[in-house]
Amino acid sequence: MRMCPECRHLWSEGIGESASVHIALVGGKAVGKTSYLMTALRKWRRAEQAPVFIDTVQEEQVKDRWRLLLSGEEIEPTREVTPPACMLKIPPAEQEKSKLLYLYDPGGEAFESDILVSKQAYYQYVDGIIFLIDACSLVGEPQKRREQVLKVSQTYERMLVALETHAGLSKRKGYSMPVAVVVSKMDKWTDEERWHGEPQALHANAPHLSMTGEQSQQVRALLSSHGLENLVRGLEQHFVHVRYFACSALGRRSSSNERHEMGPERALEPLQWVLKQRSVL
Repeated sequence: MRMCPECRHLWSEGIGESASVHIALVGGKAVGKTSYLMTALRKWRRAEQAPVFIDTVQEEQVKDRWRLLLSGEEIEPTREVTPPACMLKIPPAEQEKSKLLYLYDPGGEAFESDILVSKQAYYQYVDGIIFLIDACSLVGEPQKRREQVLKVSQTYERMLVALETHAGLSKRKGYSMPVAVVVSKMDKWTDEERWHGEPQALHANAPHLSMTGEQSQQVRALLSSHGLENLVRGLEQHFVHVRYFACSALGRRSSSNERHEMGPERALEPLQWVLKQRSVL
């Protein structure tokens, strides 16, 4: 087994032998990045071109999280500012060769300061981005909503700093990597008691948004109408390929008293779209 020349750790089988693609998850604290990733991976293992773990330790860690989600328990979010990538091998399609997928899920603290963002050295390899926004940040009292919108915007700006610092990219030229903008926790929009006063049509439609081009525009309009019009404008100005998604990693209302098996909705589609944009699927 070969060894990394920089850190001297042993490489898992397949590293350095296949083409690789690197996807970064971006979002502040408690937006649901880890739950989203665990749910997407679980859905993917039953789909076409299901990936295979190349690190047995990581595989067991992911399966432990799957078991927690299936039992209705919350999983601990990532705390590490610079966590190791989750590594998967994607089997070949027809005559193509297999590919290695690296998924980066840093703790939300990574986007709270320029110093912490500067530590995200993996951005020099990033081929695509999944930018998550907590649906809970789009509703509530006006002052609280403004504070949440500001945090989302700051996260985005610091992500751009990471791209400029580590990948040497410039906003003036536009970024070629695809960005999937995901409004997470959409199951909570149906909680009438918590979100009293929001349009009823939003409650009825949000959890069932499909990911056609038309529905992507609906999510885009949702963000624009809830204080994030500048974010939408910035994304479409800086990136060539942007698509908007709405999903629920858990597929159920939160409850402090009951546990329910999760029933995720549309968690895999954002990841699949990014990979298809990179011709991986």
